[in-house]
Amino acid sequence: MATFLDAIGTLEEFSVIFTFVLILVVTYGLLQYTKLLGDNKVVHSLAALAIAFLFLFSQTASEIIKTIIPWFVILFSAILFLLVGIKMFGATKGAELDLWSMLNGHETISWWVLAITLVIVIGSITSVYSEKGSVFGEDGVESGESESKYGESGKVGEAGFWGTITHPKVLGLIAVLLIASYIVRYMTKV
Repeated sequence: MATFLDAIGTLEEFSVIFTFVLILVVTYGLLQYTKLLGDNKVVHSLAALAIAFLFLFSQTASEIIKTIIPWFVILFSAILFLLVGIKMFGATKGAELDLWSMLNGHETISWWVLAITLVIVIGSITSVYSEKGSVFGEDGVESGESESKYGESGKVGEAGFWGTITHPKVLGLIAVLLIASYIVRYMTKV
């Protein structure tokens, strides 16, 4: 008997099409918004189509996009709920509150969104590349080296990007850097 989870598993076969369409639409939208190639919509659509096909033929680029998409859905859902909560509990009735006005009005929020976006993109890229193997070769061990140097499995960076980010020493370094950045910001604001 077919279940709902079987239907969701079938959608994995169409992930190539979803990735292609997403890249096509996002690239076309960015080209239309920035007017990078002029005002001609045909040029924008051809450039977007070419970029989408490049992503379609590159397995690594497609995997990076498939890794990034869920994280951005979580990020934008959190932003949406935050905006709804602010509007519901804290915003005045006459004030217009949307994402762009918050990003333009509060520089700190813009920097936080940019930082989270960079962490998502860099984390997804390193996650995809760490799954493919390390820089030492297919098995993760440089030829002639013993496996004991890299642990029992022989793979370098087995924990991956998220394991490194959540390591207590890295979290402590991030906390110290955040505190230092606020100290420098407020000391230079005089």
